[in-house]
Amino acid sequence: MEKLYVKAENGRFVLQTENSELTNLVLKNKKGVTTFNKIDSLTWYVEVNDVANLMTIKQEDRVNIYYGDNSKEISIDNFDIQFVNSPQLLAGDTLIY
Repeated sequence: MEKLYVKAENGRFVLQTENSELTNLVLKNKKGVTTFNKIDSLTWYVEVNDVANLMTIKQEDRVNIYYGDNSKEISIDNFDIQFVNSPQLLAGDTLIY
């Protein structure tokens, strides 16, 4: 199973794969969609404020990560997810993780 590395740095959530170039990488929830920015063929990022804009203020909320033309969800069923550091960032006064 391919490893997917997740880290938080410089106000961004960064995803990196070992071998696969993920196309159409997005965050989605009932409120909307945010597209990841490509750093190189194996690395993408999304700004913490873009994630926060999908969240409902002062409520537990979540977004899911999807990739590919068929919007396949990233999960532990198809990736070995490795946290490089604690993926927590502040967006204003709100902790996003």
